[in-house]
Amino acid sequence: MITDKILDEYDFVVVGSGAGGGPVAANLAKAGYHVLLLEAGGRQEPIDYKVPAFHSLSSEHRDLAWKFYVHHYADANQERRDRNFIDNKKIDGAIRNGVFYPRAGTLGGCTAHHAMIFIAPHNSDWNYIAKVTGDKSWNAKSMRKYSSVLSVVCIYDARGGEDLTGTTMGITAGCQQQWPIPPC
Repeated sequence: MITDKILDEYDFVVVGSGAGGGPVAANLAKAGYHVLLLEAGGRQEPIDYKVPAFHSLSSEHRDLAWKFYVHHYADANQERRDRNFIDNKKIDGAIRNGVFYPRAGTLGGCTAHHAMIFIAPHNSDWNYIAKVTGDKSWNAKSMRKYSSVLSVVCIYDARGGEDLTGTTMGITAGCQQQWPIPPC
């Protein structure tokens, strides 16, 4: 049974290889753990994904895009005042309600939609988080240190190993910076 094989062979199962799951899986593997990284989507990467300049196309690509529509407000009248709200409109052959919120089902998750672009929050956002949590480590000065550590170029290299179907695959990460990220 596949479940028994997973329990026997892996120390951790990470669901999603996006900006959160990818680094978690890489750090666990680098620490010597056996990690199973699960990701939705197929094995083929369309050209829209491979070429960062095409990232605006990847959010609409039928093989990558999960077209979710979310609700930001419990109150229907308040929700309809949102300029991005779609109210009973036929899109892609279905009636849609909510705010379009594209997600990606592919290796790298939603970084495929964002061309691996990171936009740092404004200092006031970090300082607000520090204030409401009572944790000064969230202040802008502290968080900017992490931004500089994250600005590192990582190289991903396909290596041996087999997936649960016996297909050779696997990814390891080699970075020019010490991982996991050291405390600032």
